[in-house]
Amino acid sequence: MNIPQLLSSFGLTETEITVYLHALERDGWSAGDLSRETALKRPTVYHALETLEKKGLIYFVGHKRAGRFKAEPPEQLATLLHREKSRLANLEKKLVKALPLFPTSGGVIDVASEVTYYRGVEGLKNLLEKVYGSKTKALFSIMPSFRAVEQNIDEEYMYHYLHERAKHGIITKSIWQDLPSNKEFLKHKNFLRSVRLAPPSLRGKSNAMIDIFDHHVVVTMPLPELFGVMVRSFEYSELMKALWQTVWEVSKPL
Repeated sequence: MNIPQLLSSFGLTETEITVYLHALERDGWSAGDLSRETALKRPTVYHALETLEKKGLIYFVGHKRAGRFKAEPPEQLATLLHREKSRLANLEKKLVKALPLFPTSGGVIDVASEVTYYRGVEGLKNLLEKVYGSKTKALFSIMPSFRAVEQNIDEEYMYHYLHERAKHGIITKSIWQDLPSNKEFLKHKNFLRSVRLAPPSLRGKSNAMIDIFDHHVVVTMPLPELFGVMVRSFEYSELMKALWQTVWEVSKPL
């Protein structure tokens, strides 16, 4: 287990992680001691201690001039996580109530076809999640090599995405070029997914991922640049579904 990477998932910076882990090693530190121990400048240590205190992982005991900083035990992270889950649950309830109050275009204009672009990790995540709103609840997919996916999208998010997709009742048929390194992703029934292995002539040809649902075609490129595009077009989506079906029929059941 990579502890710094785990702490980073809780929103701690590299400096905060260094200070917190050192603070755990002894029952009380002065800022000067921490500065010498971590080789960080004292103002940097003070700033990290201040932000860690706000995050509930450091507390101060004693007098202002002679006080010491102490670290909360790692178990406190679980408490903070429960608080965050409660806060997000309440925020979700508020958002659901507020959605009808947001300004909209009124749904007067219905664009027959449309192309939208997305960039970066968060942009690609937003693009992938468009399928949650599928009316037909059917997704037809062609995956790139899992090496390309694993380099750019972390496993934690992929689990989240696959489970959420299943929660929305999306039935998926997916064509793969290869197999993931983590065998947990092979539990297809949990993800409402059927998988076939692409014929050898198509393997390793592209890093693009193609998702087809309703009248949408989503193409994402994890390498060499994080980039994605969504095309909304009845004619184009029907053509892509026909091409996908052709590849599906010559692919090998996994």
